[in-house]
Amino acid sequence: MTVSGLAALHRRGQLPHHLGVAPEIGPSAEGLSGATTHLAFQAGGPTP
Repeated sequence: MTVSGLAALHRRGQLPHHLGVAPEIGPSAEGLSGATTHLAFQAGGPTP
């Protein structure tokens, strides 16, 4: 949930930390990859 929220809100500075610890407490790297791909289409691309 945190990774999805940060990605949707374009919080690039906070993502590396949360992506690093996420597999330790929940989803696998494969699961994060799939969720990120799905989220990219739902939330849209980066904004300036």
